[in-house]
Amino acid sequence: MIRVLIAEDHPMMVQSIVAALTAEEGFEIVGTCYDGEDLVAKYAQLLPDVVLSDQRMPKLSGVEAVRQIVAAHPGAKCVMLSDVDDPKVVSAAMNAGASGFVLKRNMRPDALGPAVRAAYKGGTALDDTTMKIVLSELRAPSWPQGTLTAREIEVITLVSEGMTNREIAAKLHLSEATIKTYLDRVYSKLNVNDRASAVRRTIEAGLIS
Repeated sequence: MIRVLIAEDHPMMVQSIVAALTAEEGFEIVGTCYDGEDLVAKYAQLLPDVVLSDQRMPKLSGVEAVRQIVAAHPGAKCVMLSDVDDPKVVSAAMNAGASGFVLKRNMRPDALGPAVRAAYKGGTALDDTTMKIVLSELRAPSWPQGTLTAREIEVITLVSEGMTNREIAAKLHLSEATIKTYLDRVYSKLNVNDRASAVRRTIEAGLIS
């Protein structure tokens, strides 16, 4: 039996979660909480296998409650429930140590059980919508597109063609020192330290081909 602790401040939602899990075999509801502080306390008392926690709760948010639980119990497995599909919210929950994130609108009875089982087995429980959000964030460049100026893109394009600083300077009618300054700015903006990495990052971002 997978022992589940539910944290949700809306009684009707608690009833829905309980009904979804008890409709399947293999789950035991060991307790319910209606605020974040109670969740932290009850986790320490009950030591459930998996926590299902609302993201927004009184006294202490679900994200902060999960952060405290994971800090005190490194093996804790917590799945965040939310009605918000904001990438920042998903990121905050996962960075706090959540084992998964499920949007309430996707919380079908036949989907909640698998999410709990995935977390229990040490996997990551994400519904389809949340998975798309996570993949989108991973694929996005880690700096805002467009922060490179037109001249900086021109310089890194020439670097990608194998030209040296001297050759670039001659082509653009600039000094080698100016080219070096442009490259230093590019390295700083892309958080890289060499020409090859700068070229790779700008290609990944679609800024050069």
